Amino acid sequence: MTTAGALSAGGTTLVAPTGRGQVAVPRADHEQLPAHDQLGAHDLPVDWLDLDRPVPEAELSQLREGVGDWVAQDHTLPDVLDTFGSPSVWIGASSPYAPKTLVYAALDPGHDLVCFHLGTWFAATAPSAGPGGVHAEPVVLAVRHRPGPFHEAFSLTPEGLRRKPSGDQTSPLRSTVWVFHGENARFASGVFDTSDAGLAWAAEHKLTGILAEYATGGAYDVALSEGRFRPEKPHHGTAGHIANFGPGLRHLHVTDGLPD
Repeated sequence: MTTAGALSAGGTTLVAPTGRGQVAVPRADHEQLPAHDQLGAHDLPVDWLDLDRPVPEAELSQLREGVGDWVAQDHTLPDVLDTFGSPSVWIGASSPYAPKTLVYAALDPGHDLVCFHLGTWFAATAPSAGPGGVHAEPVVLAVRHRPGPFHEAFSLTPEGLRRKPSGDQTSPLRSTVWVFHGENARFASGVFDTSDAGLAWAAEHKLTGILAEYATGGAYDVALSEGRFRPEKPHHGTAGHIANFGPGLRHLHVTDGLPD
């Protein structure tokens, strides 16, 4: 596994892994992303790094095509590793409190990379308790998996969208509700202003099901407007696809009234 440290040189940040490779990218202007992919591997010279694990071309192509749907839900670092395996290059410290980018690349430099950007934030804890993160593991904020202009190359996770500066939103920040859908139920059975209210109701009645966050409007349309989804397959945007499109925001599994 390659771990990187960074030093600045002119307008460029040199990310020099302590393992086998090195990568040169410019300084970050986007607060919501780790400062490792601002130029983008698509624009770098062909000999820019040495891979820890070259990804077979067919596997990389499948990853690139399918990850847009995958990021519709929030995921953590272990989810990335369990789903896609070890990265070709690991950029960033191993600490759970450090931002990092996991790069998946084929041996042939003519193939575009897939870059997972992860971050975490310190929780407000008492000094005696030591540092603690808001999340137990780094969370995926965005994945760069498309060629083309920088701002069009990413798919954002729900957490990535929430962490974007409000002035950079593609649509106004929207209020959400929490909908409870009981196990094996055909219809939803409760709508709540907050997750706490929904959990309290589920606990009172010892319910089993899913409490999911929904934005006002069609889930498909909201995901498009917020940059969390981009149609890339023939069936995307069809009536069947839209009718079955999930909200892609936070959700909680509840069993006998208790969150899992």
